[in-house]
Amino acid sequence: MKAVSTKVPVLNALVYFRDPASNDDPEIDGKKRPRIWATSSCVAAGCLPDSEGDTEIVMGPSGDVTPDKQLLFDGSLETPSRRLIAELVVDREILRVEVPNTITHLQIWTDGTNASERITVGID
Repeated sequence: MKAVSTKVPVLNALVYFRDPASNDDPEIDGKKRPRIWATSSCVAAGCLPDSEGDTEIVMGPSGDVTPDKQLLFDGSLETPSRRLIAELVVDREILRVEVPNTITHLQIWTDGTNASERITVGID
């Protein structure tokens, strides 16, 4: 697996990280700080609203990505298809990586603000 990245405007300021076969979205209450919600197979992370610009999203092996200021999530996700995607609220896949196992350890980092311009996902 190699690191992948993109810069996109993010509708509703939420990016979902999941196995593409998962439909187990976390309940978003809008009040949580930092802006991170998770289930056993999906993590939703808050970022910069599309009206304020693009958000950079980076996904890759932990040793190949540079962590940002604030660690928001450090845990495991079910990835039965051995794939992990980044997806927008409108069900638009924006990044995909192959992962070696059916349980994948992730660390998700941001710049520490509620409207982060960058989300970095380290994958083990």
